Amino acid sequence: MNKRKILTFSIGLPGPSWRFEEAVVKEVCALAGGCTVSRMLGYWMEDAEYPRHRYAGPQSEEFCFRVEIMVELHKVEHVYNTVRCCIQQEARKWEVDTDWVHVTEADCTFRNFSVKEWLTQ
Repeated sequence: MNKRKILTFSIGLPGPSWRFEEAVVKEVCALAGGCTVSRMLGYWMEDAEYPRHRYAGPQSEEFCFRVEIMVELHKVEHVYNTVRCCIQQEARKWEVDTDWVHVTEADCTFRNFSVKEWLTQ
């Protein structure tokens, strides 16, 4: 078992941007060996910029492109900074109208197994 960090970059976009997404995935895979992606809708209250007991809205919807990367502990800061720069550069290159990227970082224990190996035993 190996200790790792999971970095998840959630990028709010006006809609799918295939060339932008492909460029980000290519860089992330070269950097970390692989990633998982998901496309989803996100909802947020427009007055949620500051902490409050309850938010009044109005409610907005936006497309979200999410990239999740499992990173070796010694590479976390390097990967974070490189992916941040990549997202900024590719957004400019492909003229993607985005601003905020939400990043979460979580500890994990990495394990894997081979289904094919198990089936042959």
